[in-house]
This record gives sequence, C-alpha cells and structure tokens, in this order.
Amino acid sequence: MLNKLSFQNQVNAVGGLAFLVAGSFFAYELTRSRDAKPCDARYPSATQMSLQKSGGEILSPGELQARAGNGERGVLEKASVVKVTGAPSPLALTVQVGGTGDTGASFFWAPGGLQKATAACLSYHVFLPKDLDFALGGQLPGLFGIARGANQRGFATRFTWDEQGGMGIEANLSDYDLTAPLTDSVFYRSQALLPRGRWVQVDQEVTLNTPNAQNGILRLWVDGRLKLEDTTVAWRGNGSLSISGSLTEVGYRAERLEGPTKKSANIIVSPPQLSWN
Repeated sequence: MLNKLSFQNQVNAVGGLAFLVAGSFFAYELTRSRDAKPCDARYPSATQMSLQKSGGEILSPGELQARAGNGERGVLEKASVVKVTGAPSPLALTVQVGGTGDTGASFFWAPGGLQKATAACLSYHVFLPKDLDFALGGQLPGLFGIARGANQRGFATRFTWDEQGGMGIEANLSDYDLTAPLTDSVFYRSQALLPRGRWVQVDQEVTLNTPNAQNGILRLWVDGRLKLEDTTVAWRGNGSLSISGSLTEVGYRAERLEGPTKKSANIIVSPPQLSWN
C-alpha cells in the first residue's frame, strides 16, 4: 500500500528555499512491478561523487563548499568528509543536524554527460544514529532536472522520513522553480520505517514521461526491496527537460526549527552514485 499525499500550508527547507505544500489529502493503492530490480545495475553510464582531491587527499569543508557551487546551504558549517570503517565506502559525507540555529546542508551535484538523460538511478547508503530524533521529519538526497532555457525550472525529488520514521519521497514536478521560495510538493509515503543504527541502502529511479503524458516513473528501493512505485508521473510538459543530477540534501524539515531544540547528531551518507541513459 502506498499513500501519495499533497499537503497545504507546510513549509519546507530545500536548498535554502522554503516551499509551500499545497493540495488535498488523498490515498490510493499502486500495483508494484514484481520484476523491478534495484536500478543501479541497469544503466550503461555511471559516475560517483568524489570526496577527494586529485592527489587523493580528503576534501576540507571549504573545498567541499567550493565544489558545491551556487545554491548550497550549510556545507561549510555543517558538512565534512570523514573516513569510515565497516561501511560501504572508505569515505563518507557527514552532516550535523539538530542543535541550535539552521540545521543540515544541501547542494546540487550535476556531473557532466547528462544533457539528454531521460532516466536515471541514484544510489547511496545512509547511516542514522540509533538515538536520532525523527522530530517532524527530514530529507535525504534525491534527483533533479532542469529544462533548457526555462530559467531554472524543472523537477526535484527527496528521500524523506516523517515523525515516526516512515519512509517516502517528496516530489516537485515540472513547474518547480529552483529560484522561487514557494512551490507545490507531492508526498509518496510507504508504510515501512527507516532503520536507525545501521547502514541502509537507498536506490531511487526516475524515468521522465513522454511530453504531456502521464507515463513517467518513480521508484524507491530500500535495502534492495521495492518500497514505492508510481508509473503515472508527469515530470515534464515538454521535451526540453532532462535529468541533471542529485539534489544532495541532508537535514530536518523546516518545521523542525520551530519546535524545542533537540540534541545535535551526525547523519552519514556514502558518496552518491548516479547512473543514467
């Protein structure tokens, strides 16, 4: 059972911008593709985010911020690259959440070669501390795309958790404006809970729709199990929009900042891998 929800009057911190979530509540059941395997092995082209300099040295917070470029939030203050043992990768990105002031970090990762990509898979592992406060929910990396010549308009997705740790996807569709403070979000929610205290594998797949048709695809696998699927998504209204990369966001939702201050914690994410065609 999958719930696809659109909320009104909620504010969301994404890439340093607030988003108004509008619409009504509704739920429906989707038929999942039993033969839909995790997407990381089904694409011919792939690249992984580098957390090192050309000589192999670990990126400093300042160097990480420089690579993040325009539109980053909290990278210098909250993010760092660390060595990890017993993990899926020797290096990982750690982001401080909670505590006082702003929380978390976000930036856009747009590797080259995706100019005409219409389908992509984003894969990474995430470690949430065993005692992490789920608070009012949070967000982890997803995908984004920009329409050519459309003044930064496109789509974006984020892997999310709610107050109880329920997993889901937040999606902004083809009218999403990366530079605007307000836009609409659609929430896809799974009944499964996001584990804490261990590494969790996340695979997220987006296939763009035929222009002006509702046949786009959104899928989410967690630890190799298909948790969400929608094959009726209208990601774009014309053929100029393609997949651009990863919206690499780690942190609590905006509403989290309005409540009592909780203790700080570190969320660890392995270097995301992006595959496409």
